[in-house]
Amino acid sequence: MGVKKQRKMLKVRTSKGRLDDATHAVIQALFFLQWSINSIAKACNCHWSTAKRVVNSVRPSDRTKPLPPRIPTAAKAAIVLRRKRVKYLAGLMETKVGPHPKYEVISKKKFQSCAEISDELLRRHGGKKVSNNTILRDLTAVGKVCKGRPKGPVRQMLDPGDRLKFCKRTLSDSKAGRLNLNEILFSDEKWYNTNDHGCTTEYCDPDEYATRRVFDRYAAKCRVWGVIGVGVKKLIFLPEGNINSASYVRDSLEPTRRLLQRGVFMQDGARAHTASSTIRWLENNHVRMLEDWPPRSPDLNPIENLWAYTCKCVAKRQPTSSEELAQYLKEEWDALPQSLIDDLVLSFAGRLQECVRLKGESIVTKSRGR
Repeated sequence: MGVKKQRKMLKVRTSKGRLDDATHAVIQALFFLQWSINSIAKACNCHWSTAKRVVNSVRPSDRTKPLPPRIPTAAKAAIVLRRKRVKYLAGLMETKVGPHPKYEVISKKKFQSCAEISDELLRRHGGKKVSNNTILRDLTAVGKVCKGRPKGPVRQMLDPGDRLKFCKRTLSDSKAGRLNLNEILFSDEKWYNTNDHGCTTEYCDPDEYATRRVFDRYAAKCRVWGVIGVGVKKLIFLPEGNINSASYVRDSLEPTRRLLQRGVFMQDGARAHTASSTIRWLENNHVRMLEDWPPRSPDLNPIENLWAYTCKCVAKRQPTSSEELAQYLKEEWDALPQSLIDDLVLSFAGRLQECVRLKGESIVTKSRGR
């Protein structure tokens, strides 16, 4: 067999210029057969200096990997101590109780950013200021994860207890067969305006400024009332002005009377909803109601997810007048698939269970896309 044919058979292409164990063994075998260095380099598709270095070297898999730099014991102890302090500061809660009689309770993390934790470390323990990147590495090492803070209403001290009682009672009625959760019709009012409620970020070139989110204090707006259920999707545009018991019955309940009689009607505790004339109208028209809806509980109402989703969809179309706002809102509402609404309504049981698990505290829900 000729030398050229042997070279063609032994030619090996390596990835990223690195030799593996097989190529390393081929080079040493050819050198043992008294091939020249240049012939070996051509056959194995490598540089002649690489072939010469491999001849008397150890296989790559047998080479000992370099040990990581040794950190002194004192430095290790300092890192462990600093991470314990960072973990403690990151877990501190701050609660503020409002004046009588509201007793508003506002709770949040006392130190919410790496810079705040670094400043507090310096204030409490002195020494050299720790950089934000070091604090971030410490937070990752102790298992902390960065999460967004959801929006929610102001809570009062008695709210979690009321929510917990409502959720337990509703789940108990459902289990006993006194209430079918799939028959509930959820309702709510919503104000829409022409301000930009779309995405808060956008991708730009390094030397380019992000566009402004336009907000006008006196933007055009409209008010709607909606009701959803399994197989139910109804949106009503309300006239301008304050809502009282008479207007609520005339504009919202009367047009949907037959629809409300088919299920269990849910409404929040607004004054127009709980007025004696409104309750009398519901009783006279044989509308079953979901009793004792807890105050300040939008997270339990699935229609809030539709409001958030349609608000973003309408904002993408940039309405400039109340007429365009109403037109875009109606089009986006009509385009909502009924399967999405059914899934949201059927999620009510899971929301109740999650609220019970959290002992009445707020749950986190997200609006779904189409």
